[in-house]
Amino acid sequence: MSTEQVDFGSEPLSVKKNISDIYRIKKMARERTIFKYDTERYLVIIFRRRQDREEALRQLGLPQDERYIASTMVKLTRIGKVVRLVGKTPVKVADPSKSGATG
Repeated sequence: MSTEQVDFGSEPLSVKKNISDIYRIKKMARERTIFKYDTERYLVIIFRRRQDREEALRQLGLPQDERYIASTMVKLTRIGKVVRLVGKTPVKVADPSKSGATG
């Protein structure tokens, strides 16, 4: 029995294109996953009382069990060491050295 090697030549262009497409699709999926779970995109706002949170959601026209709000729905302004949610009572800003702020 012969164990002769057969040379099939190089793969067709369609196979090369498919491989290229697969790598591109995998890269896009990886980038979307990184973006989806990037915690540096989030900002947490702590309300003094539950009623304050509920009032803020009511003013935004959102359900009381809402947990995530797009940044385009609110406007924050800083006045000294106080941040105001537009139309809301002032809240204290965390000390940058204790809040994880880097800048």
